[in-house]
Amino acid sequence: MQCAESTNARRIVLDLSNLDFIDSSGIRLILAADARSRMDGDRLRLVRGRQSVHRVFELTGVAERLRFVD
Repeated sequence: MQCAESTNARRIVLDLSNLDFIDSSGIRLILAADARSRMDGDRLRLVRGRQSVHRVFELTGVAERLRFVD
């Protein structure tokens, strides 16, 4: 199986819209993917999740660092 990051895709979109829960482990994985993306063409975008999920990004102070799309 090929990882999306190893392809030549111009944009990688992580859709969080159906996510019911995210914890610090999930936030950490997304931040790591975002850091890799910034070093490799800045391709990662996140589809905003439900308010309860997005609130975790806000409370941890990382919402402004990530590129969310609606």
